[in-house]
Amino acid sequence: MLQIVNKINDLTKSYAGMKVPVKVLVDIDDKSFDVEIGTPTTSALIVKELGVEKGSGTPKATKVGNMSLVRRSRKSSSRTSIKEYTRRH
Repeated sequence: MLQIVNKINDLTKSYAGMKVPVKVLVDIDDKSFDVEIGTPTTSALIVKELGVEKGSGTPKATKVGNMSLVRRSRKSSSRTSIKEYTRRH
């Protein structure tokens, strides 16, 4: 059991403080295991990007941050705003 926990901790250390889905597959016959890490929820990614502790309890009345939408190109690490992307395409 400790090996599984250590593997999960090792694979998820870049997601510190975020909720990340984890799937543990265990072979009962030889007791081997594999750990699959999923993608964090959209809300967890937004909270991390904004650098806030949690979302607003009253989103229509109290704003906790402001974030623009961007499109990240898979071929490069450059960021393109939605307005720039729609103008070009």
